[in-house]
Amino acid sequence: MLTVRPFEERDEAQWETFVAGSWNGTPFHTRNFLNYHGARFLDRSVVIQDDERQWQGVFPAAQDTDHPDRVVSHPGSPFGGLIQSGGLTGSSAVDALTRIAAHYAELGYQVLRYRTVPLIYHTVPYQDDLYALFRLRARRWRTDLCATIDTRARLPLSRNRRAGLRRAARASVTLADGLAYLPDVWRILERQLAERFGARPTHTLQEIEGLAVRLPAALQCRVAKLDGRVVAGLVLFIFPPVVRAQYSAADPVAREVSALDLLFEDTIAMATASGCWYVDFGNSNTDDGQELNAGLYRYKRSLGAGSHVHDAYELSVKPSSEP
Repeated sequence: MLTVRPFEERDEAQWETFVAGSWNGTPFHTRNFLNYHGARFLDRSVVIQDDERQWQGVFPAAQDTDHPDRVVSHPGSPFGGLIQSGGLTGSSAVDALTRIAAHYAELGYQVLRYRTVPLIYHTVPYQDDLYALFRLRARRWRTDLCATIDTRARLPLSRNRRAGLRRAARASVTLADGLAYLPDVWRILERQLAERFGARPTHTLQEIEGLAVRLPAALQCRVAKLDGRVVAGLVLFIFPPVVRAQYSAADPVAREVSALDLLFEDTIAMATASGCWYVDFGNSNTDDGQELNAGLYRYKRSLGAGSHVHDAYELSVKPSSEP
């Protein structure tokens, strides 16, 4: 029989080990990543154990800051989900999610929002959790459309991107790597988002620098320079088999010489050479997935990308929701 109990601080080392050996865990699921939020969230993560108290799964979660009757897996991470290493398949996945729902109901919550882990991030394909959500009558509340390159079967570059690469070469754009470039990238990114969208980056510079310290093997900064000055940049998360482009930024000069085209092309070549299967450019959605920035999505696809979707589900955790 499975049991569900709250995560405790003494579990942290075992949690990290479990995620590292799981089928579908990423650095976004580690306590090292989740803890950087500090006291921003009320943690509601749980551990799933069998009769012998062996860990069968972990479930990162926290209370929704805007809706105290709702718990989210996880509000501080792009991905949530039931993280497991083979012990929670078929009916066991249904059992695990049923018990997780009951646990949150006992704490007084009404709703669980479940952010899936996209299949491209799995080391072993695992979607038994989606079947379990179906069995528990969850509804899909959000779908994001993401542009993604399969490095083993990349689509051709568009004519505009090929022209952009020639333009960057003529302008003698050069490339460089290093976390020391993060302040330069953030300067461009903050100005770009403010001028074009009236928005700010999800992370502050201090937060992204803190994540670089916490996840030194996973976070990378790459830049394009013109006449020695940084004009464009990428912030990447390296989660084999995926390279995820978390942020991209280009100033007006960079757009004139297509510096970002060259930076993306070199990053795709780097990912391919290192054996990564996918380059994920993330979603182009707003309004809980209802709005698609068609121009941004078209640009990402023009780099030779196909697509995948990232789904999120909402489950009533009242006892009456159990099948």
